[in-house]
Amino acid sequence: MLAKVVLGTLAGVVMMHAAHADEAGDWMTVAETSKSVWQGKRGSGAMTNVDGKKNNGYKYLYQKRNKANNTYDYGQAVVLLEACRKGYGFVYYNGMEGQYVSKDQFVRFGPTVADNIGTMACLSWDNETGQTSLAEKKDAWEFVASVKDSGNKVYLKNDTARKRTYKGKPSVSILSRFDNLRENTFDYNEIVIASADCERGYGTLYELNFDGGVSDKWDMALNGKSVASAVGDAVCSKR
Repeated sequence: MLAKVVLGTLAGVVMMHAAHADEAGDWMTVAETSKSVWQGKRGSGAMTNVDGKKNNGYKYLYQKRNKANNTYDYGQAVVLLEACRKGYGFVYYNGMEGQYVSKDQFVRFGPTVADNIGTMACLSWDNETGQTSLAEKKDAWEFVASVKDSGNKVYLKNDTARKRTYKGKPSVSILSRFDNLRENTFDYNEIVIASADCERGYGTLYELNFDGGVSDKWDMALNGKSVASAVGDAVCSKR
């Protein structure tokens, strides 16, 4: 239970340092915060089966050091290869016998601990195959709006815009990032709007988590004054 609680607190934690690929020894630092250091074991990467499908994931062994008491926890980090190609998905944390413990949303090349853990798995897979599943793009995140009172900011990741069907309707979706400036955290979601709503100039924006569940929704009109309207303008422009 303790491991589940610890591992479940990753989402939204901000990175202090990038991964140190040039470190010597068996362990390479993947992520670090003021309280913990996450390291991956060199040579532990391997293809793995997820949900009964053959070789559709990649895993590696990690250790997490608690800086306060200098203790260590161990486990396996797993990502789906589909998430590596798409650029976002889940990091699954398994025990040493392969049993599921918890999961966190991650975005490749992002700033959070989970982002770096997932990105490391994808980069290791790329190195093993000699192919690039997804290249990092500069200026991929587009600033869209800020919240007046808090100053919190909303960004969209332009290279994730895609056409899809949602609630049986042709729609457009894109990855969003909400920056909470006070807490110094990042929250990722998928924003979806029906193409018909874009065409008529008003409708509903849906915010989905990476499991596809609705985490929020807003009524909006294009060219309006609200944050939702600004986001709707930007998403509809990606059609």
